[in-house]
Amino acid sequence: VHLADKEPKTPVALDIGPLNLNLKNFDSLNQSPFSLTLDTGIGKQGKLTASGDVNLSPIGAKLKVTTKDIDLRVAQAYIDPFIRLELRSGMLGSDLAVNLK
Repeated sequence: VHLADKEPKTPVALDIGPLNLNLKNFDSLNQSPFSLTLDTGIGKQGKLTASGDVNLSPIGAKLKVTTKDIDLRVAQAYIDPFIRLELRSGMLGSDLAVNLK
């Protein structure tokens, strides 16, 4: 998947893949939450995994999200309007518990 954010002055391009997404107990009538498991690459070497339960109405999710080796230079376009800072290198790694309400 090739994504592009053209809102910043310098457009941001991001490649995601291979995209491995698994949904269990998905109900198009949204009678109950479903389970989601995502395992994908971000950029050249980054990795993102997420797993947990999602509800579409009302929107909510409880997910465990892990990132590894995501190149932070992609964030330069978002930093530029606020501060004179050149981000030359950096990798993002995180282990998060996301509770969306």
